Amino acid sequence: MSIRLAVSKPLRPLASDQAKLRRMRLECANDNGVTSAKYGRPNERGNILHAALRHFAAHGLAAAQNAANEANAARARGDETGYDWWYDICHALDRGIARRLR
Repeated sequence: MSIRLAVSKPLRPLASDQAKLRRMRLECANDNGVTSAKYGRPNERGNILHAALRHFAAHGLAAAQNAANEANAARARGDETGYDWWYDICHALDRGIARRLR
């Protein structure tokens, strides 16, 4: 692990330009608050990601295929809500399998 700091921008010009430094602080890299029509509300997406990670912990590398099988079983039962849930988990784990599932 490096003990040296390698900045992407020179420090001296940034230190002298306080307005630019303030703007840089406002541009955060964390996108927790971003809402996208594709992924729904942030809290909903967080719940899906949490469920996908727990599913991966339980099923390992077969988790995406297992989620796809669960989605197919839900569709066969006529459970569209269950299908959407398992599809989203499958999509979080493996987009290729999710694409074939659709």
